[in-house]
Amino acid sequence: MKDESHLGKGQCRSFFRLLQSAKRPLLYIGGGLNSEAASERIREFNRIFNIPSINSIMGKGILDESLDTSLGMLGMFGTPYANMAIQETDLFVAFGVRWDDRVAQRVGESGLEADIAYFDINAEKVQEVRVTRNPRFSFIGDAARAHHAEG
Repeated sequence: MKDESHLGKGQCRSFFRLLQSAKRPLLYIGGGLNSEAASERIREFNRIFNIPSINSIMGKGILDESLDTSLGMLGMFGTPYANMAIQETDLFVAFGVRWDDRVAQRVGESGLEADIAYFDINAEKVQEVRVTRNPRFSFIGDAARAHHAEG
């Protein structure tokens, strides 16, 4: 499976339709965004959309944790806010995270009640999530380069 590299116009429309229709979207930020370019892209995205966020341990510090929308780390050693938010979201937007046992424990074996949008550079992990979690949207590629292709 190849890196999809750029979001096409149809993919952008599909993702932003999901985002616009969500009443309680939630960003889940992982270590895949832990580079200067990817961090700046997600910060810019969240400045525009102001979506509550949770993070994995590897995603800690990528978004400004002093913001009211920063709910902290997910999981056993995470915050009550993060662990509650994942149960209440209607659109779970995961960027650069492994869908590991800490997430599975929080969302249950059958997945979230919420729609899922999943972005990751690891094609095998994205395919696994596509098969096991049936996301409404998924994308394989580098988050720092996952912008709409011109033309």
